[in-house]
Amino acid sequence: MNFAFIAMLPLDIGAHIPTVDPNVRLNVDYAKKIVIKHNLRYEAFFVIPDLISDSYIIKEKKNHLLFMGEDPRTNEQYNMVLKSAKSATETWLVTLHRTREEQVRSRLRRAKTLGTILREPERPFDE
Repeated sequence: MNFAFIAMLPLDIGAHIPTVDPNVRLNVDYAKKIVIKHNLRYEAFFVIPDLISDSYIIKEKKNHLLFMGEDPRTNEQYNMVLKSAKSATETWLVTLHRTREEQVRSRLRRAKTLGTILREPERPFDE
């Protein structure tokens, strides 16, 4: 097993990609790649449950959900993408990285136009 279970995705959210497994997986080698590519510390992975529970959720592709939210510990803004496997029996973290407010606003404008926002956070970004 070269992956870890890193979070639980509520099935009502997972139904949008669709997936029947609430366990979010992360390949260990890919975690290292994310840390290096996006210049993150491993502590950044602690934001994942926060993004799942309180962030914007945008359906970007048939099997991809984009989560955009703030880390309540650092106030840094993050994008995270989860995807379901083709069999819909696994859920995987695709990417996690910090983002800037203007990128968030741009993606939100586009998602509002397309009608792909599935949830808004309780603590919205300053728009």
